[in-house]
Order: sequence, then C-alpha cells, then structure tokens
Amino acid sequence: MLLKLFNSLLFLAIASLGFVRAVYDVRIETFNKIEGDTETLMEFNLRLIGRQHLLNGTIVNHVNFDDTFDIFWKIDTFVNGEWKPTPFGVRLSFSAFLVNFYEKYCESSFKDSNIPKSKEAYPFKKGEYYLKNVEFKADNWAAYIRRGHNRFDFYVMKNNITYGGFVSTGFLIDRNT
Repeated sequence: MLLKLFNSLLFLAIASLGFVRAVYDVRIETFNKIEGDTETLMEFNLRLIGRQHLLNGTIVNHVNFDDTFDIFWKIDTFVNGEWKPTPFGVRLSFSAFLVNFYEKYCESSFKDSNIPKSKEAYPFKKGEYYLKNVEFKADNWAAYIRRGHNRFDFYVMKNNITYGGFVSTGFLIDRNT
C-alpha cells in the first residue's frame, strides 16, 4: 500500500515537471553594433550601463523598413569552450519578425522607449528611437535558449546584403523565486 502511494506521488511529481516553465534571469554582457555591407540603414547606437548592464541608447532608421527587408536572427550557446549553433536561426520578413518575435519576447522589456508597439510599428518608420534602462525579461525564453552564455546575432538584410545589426552576449540563470 505504501509502495503504491509512493509510486503515485512519484508519477505525479514527474508528470508535473512537464508542465513547469523554467524562468530565467538574463544579464546582457556585451553589445556590439554591426555596420552594413555597403551602407548602414539601421544603426544600433546602444551601450550597457551600470552594474546591472542595462541597455541604453538609440536605434536610428535611415529608411522606412517594410517587407522588402528581412530580419535574420540566430542564437549560439557556449559549450565546452566553443560557440555552438542552436537550431533557432530564423529569417523572417520585417512584419513577421515584429509579430512573431518582437511582440512575444522583447516588447514587454521596453518600458521607457519610444519604439512603437508591434502592431503600430509596421512599417518601422524612418527616425530615431530611444531605449532607456532596458532589462530583458526572459520569462518565456526557456524553450529556445539554454542556461549559461548565449550569443544573439541580429541582422537587417535585403537581397542577402546586410544593412545593420548587432551581436550581443548574455548569461542566463535560473531565477531565484
């Protein structure tokens, strides 16, 4: 009887692990902008500030960004002293990126910013947009990113030519709750 009770509790505990979402804290370690191949149409003039490494600065669009531009996004993870690619390299049209990535994973982190909300941001208009004290919320990143060091490469492209972007590294740890 006691063995059946133990087995039932063990089964419930193991089954519940499948429904628990991992919650991470992320600390951005580096942020470096990428210049365009021929010209830079989107400038990421951002830097990390303070002990918390909060992201501050501006994004300058020199043109309106519509679906003639693509976003290429890839994530690498640091394993055994080497950067290993993850299966999450994605190339999306600009509007698909805003809806499928920016809105779901980034928008809630931009509290003090004049970047339009994803539904208002298309096309992403020419102009200068600021970010102030951005600390990324990684609550829903667990399905895509491993704990530890990760590198995020972001490119704005058109006809396989890069027109700007950034490379950033971050460290993800389990949140202490």
